[in-house]
Amino acid sequence: MNKKLIVIEGFDRAGKDTLLDDLESFQNNNLYIYRNDLTGLPKYNKEQNNFIEWLNKFIDTQINQLNKLFNKYDIVIMTRLIISDEVYSTLFNREHTTIKYIKNLRKDVESFNYCILFDNYKEYVQRLKNIGDNDIQYNERDFEKINQLYKLKSQELPYSFNINYVFGNTNKIEVLNNFLQYINYDKR
Repeated sequence: MNKKLIVIEGFDRAGKDTLLDDLESFQNNNLYIYRNDLTGLPKYNKEQNNFIEWLNKFIDTQINQLNKLFNKYDIVIMTRLIISDEVYSTLFNREHTTIKYIKNLRKDVESFNYCILFDNYKEYVQRLKNIGDNDIQYNERDFEKINQLYKLKSQELPYSFNINYVFGNTNKIEVLNNFLQYINYDKR
């Protein structure tokens, strides 16, 4: 049986980490929820060289940890890996980091990507208001660019890919149920 790496990708504040939280109760001897340790993450717009150095070490460590996890588990679920790196590397015109290291992932691992995007800019702003977050990081132009890059990368890269569009009022149960359908997980 092939091992499965399921990566939850997508827009900031779309619910990726909340989905991981909801999936914690599904963790068992076969399925592991992997959380990224972003300790020491430099701000790209202020420390570009430090960010690239940190990212190279971070991705290399992630791949090594994933390989160890696949010695014990058949399924690992995590947030952000290949697609997010491709999107933001393109957006910020920086080196594509993950693609260099992904070849070091075990050969018996199949990668699946579940991407959460907002349907439109208005829904993104509404979602931030609904969760009490007043830090709107992207203007409408950048928002559209990021959404388009996710769609484009989902077609370009050779990985199984599903996009779920969320709205400002989409609740976490709806996202969880959509995700479980995507991975064909029977909740019973």
